[in-house]
Amino acid sequence: MKQKPTTGQLKYWSKKVRNAGFVLDTNKRELDVTPFTQFKDIPVGPRYYVGQLIRAGYNVQLKIK
Repeated sequence: MKQKPTTGQLKYWSKKVRNAGFVLDTNKRELDVTPFTQFKDIPVGPRYYVGQLIRAGYNVQLKIK
């Protein structure tokens, strides 16, 4: 069974995503990665943390072409 991420993990991932220049709204649980159109376009380092937040239930907003 998959465990829920701890509060510390969520804070750490949120900090890493914000440091990468993305906009994170924790109240709405939304992540804005506007300059990118696909998940694969996000650079490798921040992509891991974005993926972890998606698995934790965050919605991602990508730019539509």
